[in-house]
Amino acid sequence: MKINKKFLITILFIFGILLIINTKANAANASIKCNSSVTVDTPITISVSGSGVQWNLELKVDGKTIAKSSELDNYESNKNISFSGTYTPTSTGNKKVTLEGTVTEFSDGSTIRSFSSKEITVNAKSNSNNQSGGGNSSGTSNSKATLTKLVVAGKIYNNPSKNITVNVGNDVTSAKIVPTTSNGESFKIDKGNTVKLEEGTNTVKITLASGNIYTVKIIRAAKENNDPNIIDETKEETVELKSLVINGISKKDNVEEKIKLSFTPEFSSQVYEYRILLDENYTDITKLDIEAIATKEDYIVEIKGNNELKYGENIIEIIVKSKDGKSTLTYKIIVTKQEEQVIQTSNEPILDETNQEQQEEQKTLWNTTQKIFIVVFTSITAILGIIFAVIEYRYDKKKQDMKMGEIPFSKIEFEKEQNNKEENISKERIEQEENKEKKVRKRIKEEKIEQEKSVNDEKPTKGKGKHF
Repeated sequence: MKINKKFLITILFIFGILLIINTKANAANASIKCNSSVTVDTPITISVSGSGVQWNLELKVDGKTIAKSSELDNYESNKNISFSGTYTPTSTGNKKVTLEGTVTEFSDGSTIRSFSSKEITVNAKSNSNNQSGGGNSSGTSNSKATLTKLVVAGKIYNNPSKNITVNVGNDVTSAKIVPTTSNGESFKIDKGNTVKLEEGTNTVKITLASGNIYTVKIIRAAKENNDPNIIDETKEETVELKSLVINGISKKDNVEEKIKLSFTPEFSSQVYEYRILLDENYTDITKLDIEAIATKEDYIVEIKGNNELKYGENIIEIIVKSKDGKSTLTYKIIVTKQEEQVIQTSNEPILDETNQEQQEEQKTLWNTTQKIFIVVFTSITAILGIIFAVIEYRYDKKKQDMKMGEIPFSKIEFEKEQNNKEENISKERIEQEENKEKKVRKRIKEEKIEQEKSVNDEKPTKGKGKHF
């Protein structure tokens, strides 16, 4: 029987491929998962999943850590990596999400140090409720910053339209304009923060850094009598900050430490709202040390709300006042303090209980199925291998014996040939005996004939003699 070696090789090749696939499925890895876009000031959850025997990872957004996870005591096999962090963008634009650290593979001890990154696009909030002081809205762009609040001559407009008309009395000779943008970006007022008003229409344009333009028309009423129109030439004093530095104060072992904090957007004297995110790396910061310097030395600077920071949102106000107290300007700092997250050192994902149970079920089912399949397939392959090995051995042995003895027939054919030879020998012997007997008979017959001839020859000789 000739064995099909190609079939055996194919079976073993398939088995090897399956083992490789199974190994690759459990190879060390880690990847980032999150939405590709989000609205400013809206929290977004960024998760990390993967596998490894040991790891030490940091999840970062624009270089700032928002979550960590490590497992350095495991030596048995690859485990699931699953952790997440929450990020709240405070400004529009593209934010880069990166994963830094190492993940080690159990099978060969190889270590991964580079991971794919993600990019999140942060869009401005959509403004659907427009309120004006008598003008019409010309529409806003959701992709650019907008004004969320505008103060004109003491009148407040929330979510104003791009065209605003403000009516003031004849006695109002100047108007102070204080805008607030949706993401705190800078802006420019073409006539300055304080506008000198003439009778009639006074037009002021506010241009945001991202491109949106707001037009404010301030109409000063005409005088009601013939008295001379007196305009106060004294400009209202503009009070502003010229610099701002913010430090966080943390207390460890009764020792206070000062940490310089970054905030968004960058400081500008005409930007009145800033944001700071204190993530899990800064949970021990309990208060802020703020260095706010006004444009003039005699201005008064008051700071409120910078002590006893709580988890969540904290609003801090920096109030700048003129020496006589007639002019004031308020800067706002919004500090978001995140609660400390528990670093995941096990393979349990940070998910709700339902998703966690489903993942555990799927993992258990997949592991069980894998084990059963590998055991069954390995057993079948081993049995087939043994059978083929036995058949191959017997075939090779028979072939070798036939070659050594130069026997062209099987045992049965050999015995049959031997019997045929014995039968032929018996027949030859019988024929020889018969031939021998025939020869003896022939010789006896010939002798008898010779004797009879001899007798007949003798009789005539005697008769002739007697006659004479």
